[in-house]
Amino acid sequence: MKTLTLPVLLATSLLFSQCTKTSEVAPKPKIDYDQKSKEIMQAVSPAVVGNWTLRRVHIKAQRFNIGQHELGVKRDTVFQDFATLSIQPAPSRHSSGDPRYPNFTGFLRYKTKTYPIQFELNAASQRLVHDEGPQA
Repeated sequence: MKTLTLPVLLATSLLFSQCTKTSEVAPKPKIDYDQKSKEIMQAVSPAVVGNWTLRRVHIKAQRFNIGQHELGVKRDTVFQDFATLSIQPAPSRHSSGDPRYPNFTGFLRYKTKTYPIQFELNAASQRLVHDEGPQA
């Protein structure tokens, strides 16, 4: 019995020596993802607006892609000076547009044709949680 008491006593003391009082361990502050998303979008939105030239566009050929077939793309292709893209903030549909999801509108000019575009940005989850990767 004496030989069993020593290992049990030693194991118990090692176990409790690792414990700390709860007041000594500071909890991680809770992240307000909505607020962080607003901040990211406020920083990114001005950089999106403007006129963009798509100087080099890489297209990986897909056998059954109708759009590629209409363009005549049959193998991997690189287009030079492909199109221009004009982006501006979209007019808000609601009086209080949600700053976490900014809307943009604009036009894509390809050869002699102009196509309307519209999209919404969302903060990337990797950026929200781990502060790494793309913003949107």
